[in-house]
Amino acid sequence: MKKGLFLVVLSAVFFTSSLFAEAETAEAVPQKEEAPSEAVKTEPQAEPVAEAAPSEEAKPEEKSGTKTEPQQEEKAEMQSAPESKIEVELVRDAEDSGKELVFSARSLDKMTWSEAQDFCKNLDFYGEEWRLPNIDELRELMRNCPATEPGGSCRVSEEGNCLAGNCSTPKDSCTCERKLKNRGFYSMLGDADYIGLWSSSTLSNDDKKAWGAVFFSGMIGSVGKDAKLYARCVHNSKSNSTDSGDDIYKILPDGKAKHEQALGDDVINEYTGKKMDDFLQCIARGILEDRGFTHGWISLDYIIAPTGEVTSSFVQMSTVGNLDIENCIAKKIREIKFPAPKRASTVFANYSLKFKVKRRKK
Repeated sequence: MKKGLFLVVLSAVFFTSSLFAEAETAEAVPQKEEAPSEAVKTEPQAEPVAEAAPSEEAKPEEKSGTKTEPQQEEKAEMQSAPESKIEVELVRDAEDSGKELVFSARSLDKMTWSEAQDFCKNLDFYGEEWRLPNIDELRELMRNCPATEPGGSCRVSEEGNCLAGNCSTPKDSCTCERKLKNRGFYSMLGDADYIGLWSSSTLSNDDKKAWGAVFFSGMIGSVGKDAKLYARCVHNSKSNSTDSGDDIYKILPDGKAKHEQALGDDVINEYTGKKMDDFLQCIARGILEDRGFTHGWISLDYIIAPTGEVTSSFVQMSTVGNLDIENCIAKKIREIKFPAPKRASTVFANYSLKFKVKRRKK
């Protein structure tokens, strides 16, 4: 087999404070529905070749803003209104501060509900205390499914005190149209259709089952705790929390402070770039039988120990929809041996790989 030629846009970013992440689960979800759908097999007719994707990052959907009306219309509205001028100011109450959710990267392997609880409890990333999200928090990851998005018609909720098995009835009240190979259509963090995430919420009428989310149809459902799903952990963000222990400040002769990273972006880019051929081989092998694969974006978080070794790596976001590719790249990142960070620091880093696939006929 000829080697496919791949060109990619590569971005390695050094983070010092925050982390964002992902999740999976289902209500009486048959095991085979959780598994990745089989790739359509056709006779090989083209070599997979990747070319550089546009350099712009995917932009979030813009929220519609308030449009300024023509001056005459504005005057007419003000005359008919009970008050001539209304000012609205958004104020954050002290009790609401720090409630924003931060999700961790997704586990690379499936696990039981108890294992998922331990996974989050033992997650050592940015010095935060991580936990398995409850079902309301997990629903924050849903998109494009009005029924299961926060505030949707699906009744399953900790806050709404509806955790019994019948809270997902009537039929189809907690799901949307099933989309095979949707590559993250229902997930805020790009979790593909085969991903199911655990929540910490146990059924109130069956303590052997827990609620979760599965993204082939944006479903909120329940499954036995001995089943195996993926995990995304969560913590509440902290205001003004920027201490990662990775920054070094040197006082220069002129009295000014010079900021130095424990491991510079240029070093991270250099050493990660050396694995590019391996990353491309991961992609080439993973898409051979996936004829519908045209482009992808993978973002991984990883930890560099004071020795320079990568101790762990996790999928932060992926629109690839191919577990073999995700796990292969994560494994290759763990093979990198970086120079020892300054001041024996632990470095938290992120690597993003955005690529486009072009198939050429032999």
